[in-house]
Amino acid sequence: MMKSKFFLKRLVLGGNNKKNAILNFEEGLNVIAGASDTGKSFAFDCINYGFGSSNVPALPPEAKGYNSVYLEIETLNNDVFTIRRDFNDKNKNFVGDGVIFDSLYPENIRIGIHITITKR
Repeated sequence: MMKSKFFLKRLVLGGNNKKNAILNFEEGLNVIAGASDTGKSFAFDCINYGFGSSNVPALPPEAKGYNSVYLEIETLNNDVFTIRRDFNDKNKNFVGDGVIFDSLYPENIRIGIHITITKR
């Protein structure tokens, strides 16, 4: 079985009537640096949540009005996928292409989360 590899291209927070908050990544090592209380841990928590963590990130005051996490990932074949997960996720269904998601991060598939995966 061939294993798929990918890299995270972009973390986006979206909300109604809010300008998207975007953090771009390059292939390879990326370092997020900054002073205390500037969102480094929050960004990490959002990435984990987008990939299936059951821990909803604690929204700082600056994130008020944002309701969704989007992770844009690119495979080594240059296929680009977007994973979307809402902060208020109460849905008990898994939505998306399970075959693609299985090959990317199978340990994060859990019953009780709603993840939408879209191929661009």
